[in-house]
Amino acid sequence: MAGGTQGRLDAPPQLDWTGVALALGSTLVWASYWLLNARVSIDPIGLIAWSFTFGPLFVGTLCLLGPGLPPLSGLAIIVAGLAVARRGTTATAASS
Repeated sequence: MAGGTQGRLDAPPQLDWTGVALALGSTLVWASYWLLNARVSIDPIGLIAWSFTFGPLFVGTLCLLGPGLPPLSGLAIIVAGLAVARRGTTATAASS
């Protein structure tokens, strides 16, 4: 682990400037998305449909041009599936 205090509270923390830049960049991207989305007067269902249509195309292109998808273990897939299934049953119970 690079940087950090290694558990010592009397040592000044060392910042990972790459991480700080990524966090600030992500903040600016999401803030811009939020502000632009607040001004859009498109039907929300249509916007979601467009997102689900073009999102996989963009992600697929990035995976083909980049290093590909990260390796997933069987346990990670099962945990993700259980989380989605639990969320679905919670949403169904809340709506009834």
